[in-house]
Amino acid sequence: MQEKLALAQALLAKLAKNDLEGVAGDTATLSALTRDARWRIHETPEYMSRSVEFERAVNALASAATGKSGDGAALAWVQVNMNCLECHRWAREAGQEKKR
Repeated sequence: MQEKLALAQALLAKLAKNDLEGVAGDTATLSALTRDARWRIHETPEYMSRSVEFERAVNALASAATGKSGDGAALAWVQVNMNCLECHRWAREAGQEKKR
């Protein structure tokens, strides 16, 4: 989780500076982390669905950044964060969150 958190902070800094090229580059890394087996806390349909939604939000962020839409990237960034928070809440409530 620390790796994703560091990347999220770097992405926010790039958004604040309107460094959309940097944002687009970092979304590829974030997307790859999402598919990394280390982050799969459980192989349930619910968790897999949440992972797909997170990756969709990351792809929307990449699209907005590539399209040079600062407002679109900011809005997509909010959705990426909402997906993170909702999934972590679900994992805690389901007792499935692992310490990383």
